Amino acid sequence: MPEGCHASPVLQDNIGLIFFEEFFIMDMKEEKIFKTFEEQIEVLKRKKLKFKNEEFALDILKKVNYYSLINAYKEVFLNPNYIKTKIEDLDEMYKENTFFENLFWLYHFDSEMRSNLLKYIFIAESNIKTKLSYYFCEKHKTDNNAYQNVNNFNYTFQLKETINYLVQKLNKTISKQSRINGTRINHYITNYETVPLWVLMPQLDFGTTAYFFKCCKKDIQSKIAKNIKMEFIKFYSEFDKDYIFAGEALSNIIFFINSFRNICAHNERLYDYRFINNTVDINKFIIHEYYNLRFKYSVFDLILVLKFFISPEEYDTLTVLLTNSLVFLYKNFEEKIFIKVLNKMKFPKNWEEILETKGNFQFMIRE
Repeated sequence: MPEGCHASPVLQDNIGLIFFEEFFIMDMKEEKIFKTFEEQIEVLKRKKLKFKNEEFALDILKKVNYYSLINAYKEVFLNPNYIKTKIEDLDEMYKENTFFENLFWLYHFDSEMRSNLLKYIFIAESNIKTKLSYYFCEKHKTDNNAYQNVNNFNYTFQLKETINYLVQKLNKTISKQSRINGTRINHYITNYETVPLWVLMPQLDFGTTAYFFKCCKKDIQSKIAKNIKMEFIKFYSEFDKDYIFAGEALSNIIFFINSFRNICAHNERLYDYRFINNTVDINKFIIHEYYNLRFKYSVFDLILVLKFFISPEEYDTLTVLLTNSLVFLYKNFEEKIFIKVLNKMKFPKNWEEILETKGNFQFMIRE
């Protein structure tokens, strides 16, 4: 046994003592060591990955981190029936006729989708921030520092710690920005000795904005939720105008959008991402109810949610961009792989109808 490892008893029952010495030794994985770009290609070849153009693959690996490309996007291409043997001594193997270019195309698709979605997440974020600062300031017209008073929030037992932290963070943002010449906050501190919320709000990250809204009093939350819903109904009269969109529901949606914003902004894998948060429950949403869909906290849900916050023209542009990316993927993938990718994004069977893609894809998606 290696020095420092002990066969310690961890469980005693009617069978007796169980020792983990052998388990520890067997479970230790071989340490990953540095490999040149050429060696990386050789490793992939051993795993049965093919190459249409090795020079192209080498060029890509020099620009895109191996982990970000191969490890992040290999899952749908791996052979699920592969069993590691002493002869092969490999943890995984690719399906037959899988090419390096397949992984790169999925990586490229995901990167393009992140970029497109982030642009419209920013628009939704601006919409939410503008309404939040407007209705908060409307209620506190004579006090530009109202957001620094915890009593102007929903200061309950459940939220008081969050509110205390929120106010501290707002003050830290002001303090930091006030020391930087040329910023809006520096200008207001220098000339007016105060910073109205409509000046501060654009400087806040969206996560802080989400908590700001969550901590607001119910009347402000309700006004914002009602205003956003009425703007949506004005553009899309087919949806239920009597749909009740409460402040709590909007709060949950904001946290949902923010989670995807972070994924997109930090270049994480997006297509199979699902937002999981035990404190956020989105049972019903107006667009999902119309199409009889269950909210699955997925990319497809994000696309529908954005429709609620951006203009019809912006939403149409977004769906065209997404459809063009999907068409490219469809033309370059086996149908089974393409369907698997769509299923991981939680696209429903009637997704073409919902996104109005006008029949670019002639098949049914199996969930």
